[in-house]
Amino acid sequence: MIKVRVRKAGTGVAAASGLIALSGAQTGCVAEPIEPGDESIAEAEDELSPGTGTLALDGFPGNFNVKLVNANTDEFLRAGQALTIELPVWMLWDKLYAGTPLPNDLERLKQITATVTVSAVDKTTTIASLKAPVTTYAGMDSYGFKAITKTFIVPSKADWLGFAITITDLEPGGLSASITAAELSTLAVFGGELPNKSLFMDWAQATKRNRIIEGDDPIAGAELLLAVSDWRADVVVDKSLIDTQIGKAQSASRFGWVTIPIYGKIVHEVAYAVHFDDGLDWRPEVMLTEKPNSRFLGSGRTTYEGTIQVPAKARRMMLYMHVKTYLVADYTGYANITEKWYADGAKMLKADKYDNPNGAFTNYSFSIANSL
Repeated sequence: MIKVRVRKAGTGVAAASGLIALSGAQTGCVAEPIEPGDESIAEAEDELSPGTGTLALDGFPGNFNVKLVNANTDEFLRAGQALTIELPVWMLWDKLYAGTPLPNDLERLKQITATVTVSAVDKTTTIASLKAPVTTYAGMDSYGFKAITKTFIVPSKADWLGFAITITDLEPGGLSASITAAELSTLAVFGGELPNKSLFMDWAQATKRNRIIEGDDPIAGAELLLAVSDWRADVVVDKSLIDTQIGKAQSASRFGWVTIPIYGKIVHEVAYAVHFDDGLDWRPEVMLTEKPNSRFLGSGRTTYEGTIQVPAKARRMMLYMHVKTYLVADYTGYANITEKWYADGAKMLKADKYDNPNGAFTNYSFSIANSL
């Protein structure tokens, strides 16, 4: 079984301000050797196995999803993780007998069973199809009653899990039904592309978090996917201080017409610069690609992503992020506009900030392993 160790990034002391320009590219700083003791806050070696977890069917007919509701690791699914799936029996009943009252008899509800087909996908290819039948039930009342599947192990090369459910009423004359894969969400899996790994930089509970999702350190000679969350970018520039008003409009109310402000859209551009101990100094800044519906965060959230190629002989990596935030004058969706403060589609720079651990002269610092 794969074991992973999640480590936090430390700080590398550097010798220049975040505003120095080299060869036309802005750089966060110039690297100096890491002094003994610099890693005291850097790498919390909390060793984790892929662990165990529980998935649950959620939602309602026509809008079902499967989500991770409990795990002994964190919020990410990993290759090698042992999972069960909880299926609320009232949902299965409603799929079979829409509009028919749910029985209060738990023994009757135990006749409602199901098998979940779990499809493991590597990139775009299905590499395994696993059957997870219901084996037990839990709960003390009909609406809290759950059918629980057999445990299955996430295949080692999986990048995604897809689901389909076949439901059967074992009572004589009972019905069968299905919830197809097209009706259910997919879930991202990490650890299926080793030695390539993922560095996720997000924000939680007033803290910047920098995590190697697959655990331990980046690997020399491999790729490192860098992903920065939308909330991390919001915090770096302090989005709350940006005035987003782009004009005024008239709106009808019970008191007659009133003047209201109208607002534009905030757009981040996130770049990074990286330094390795390979004698080549800082690389120029590289723009990250905006990824809506991020596999790190789920539907409706955005990450900014790019791939770093780790040199084969590197043993230390330092990096910083650079966030530029723009206000876009998007007037679509507004009626009765009385004042346009900007041209349609105009893009105004509102913030320009560096993401360093302790301001200028510091960088995020990571050890590099020479193998898994």
